[in-house]
Amino acid sequence: MPTPLPNESEKEYLGRCMGWGDLQSTDASQRAAICHSKWDEHLKASKKSLPMGLIVLKALPVVELFGPERCDVSTITSKSIDAEGDIVMPEGLDWDRFHEDGSPVHYAHHSLRVGRALWVKAKGDRIIAKTRYDSAPAGWSKDKSWIGDVVFDAVRKGALPGKSITVLPEEDRKPTDEEKAAGCKRVITKGTVMEFSVCKAPVNQDAVVEEICKSLDAFNPVVVEALNQAGHLDELVARIGLAFDELAGSR
Repeated sequence: MPTPLPNESEKEYLGRCMGWGDLQSTDASQRAAICHSKWDEHLKASKKSLPMGLIVLKALPVVELFGPERCDVSTITSKSIDAEGDIVMPEGLDWDRFHEDGSPVHYAHHSLRVGRALWVKAKGDRIIAKTRYDSAPAGWSKDKSWIGDVVFDAVRKGALPGKSITVLPEEDRKPTDEEKAAGCKRVITKGTVMEFSVCKAPVNQDAVVEEICKSLDAFNPVVVEALNQAGHLDELVARIGLAFDELAGSR
């Protein structure tokens, strides 16, 4: 299994990993999952030894910093009574295991990874998260569908508007008379979050996509071209400067 090289972008690493000889006995989807997991381990290790600014500069391609982000911001749970009659108390959720596992986002709880959560935070009585959908690794055949592309396209078109979390309950209580009258059967006061998924019909009615992230369409064409060609932030600065110099010289 190859390890990420210094200053190697995620796309570069995934392309190299997907072609690694020892992994050729597994199918493409399994190889992709293994390689993404190895990259996530690399990011977690980097966070332990580098300040945040350097993590961004060393670990993320600039196209992931500036767009197209291939992401959404969604409510993933709230204190509302869900379709199973449960109330999950957001303040009682433990996210450590979720983040230790690489903050995975799956498709419909099928353990088929489609992306990862860039952040998860409380907002009133809800938990919201920003999901970034995985891009196909370098060398992926254009004739074959990539699950990250398929799911993100469905999210953008509104075909997969929901999110659903998987929680291992640790403590719960009986509902109050008021909660019971509203249809609640159980209140989960403490639990461990394993993952969350993209889905068509969320169990919690509040768990829906709120915003699709911006695309490169909003950028100046010169900046877009620089973003497409640059691997990291230091390259971006140089490429944008050269691009504008050439543009000015042609006028």
